[in-house]
Amino acid sequence: HAYCVDAVSGEEIWKTPSGAVCGSVTVADHIVYFSTYTGGKFYALDAFNGSVIWTNTVGWTDSTPAYIPGSKSTRSYIYFTKGYSGPGTTYCLDAKTGEIVWQHGGVGYWTNSPVVTGDGKVYAGKYSGGFIPGYCGLYCLDAFTGDELWHSDYGGSSPVIVNGFVYTIDACGRVFAFGEDKLPDLSVLYATAPPDLVVGKSSTIKAMIQN
Repeated sequence: HAYCVDAVSGEEIWKTPSGAVCGSVTVADHIVYFSTYTGGKFYALDAFNGSVIWTNTVGWTDSTPAYIPGSKSTRSYIYFTKGYSGPGTTYCLDAKTGEIVWQHGGVGYWTNSPVVTGDGKVYAGKYSGGFIPGYCGLYCLDAFTGDELWHSDYGGSSPVIVNGFVYTIDACGRVFAFGEDKLPDLSVLYATAPPDLVVGKSSTIKAMIQN
């Protein structure tokens, strides 16, 4: 089952039969996204009542889905990777329908979680296999077409993005950072934001930045 509980009291709000849930869920635009071991189904549920919006049998994976709203259309997208005992695949699904938009073979794995940026780039790792399994490269893909923009033979483990840098780890435990090596020396003195922020809706954030 997939469960929703009250964040304060822990009281169950709803539960939906789904089989064994893999990895972590992603909640975006009032929809809950996750994959399952049972039948390899990928689910999209209504975040308020748990009703099933769509499913897609793409195979099981522990990959945490990444979400991006469409910048040039009404479509939005979900990304994840899968694969086992061999090269993986990175998928892009239509977030509203579950339809496969594109898939990129050779990049990703069932333990790899991609990240996606607002300017339309998806980062995922390449599985190395071998005696000591791990990752042997970081790939940057076009978020809307799946085309490769660039790749490095270093890093690859589930990447994160902080302050314009992409951080990742390789099979030997080494940490790599990708990005511009000359960034302005800026300090945020204070910042204020509305108490409620909603994906896809404009909000005003005020900040004072010192160079």
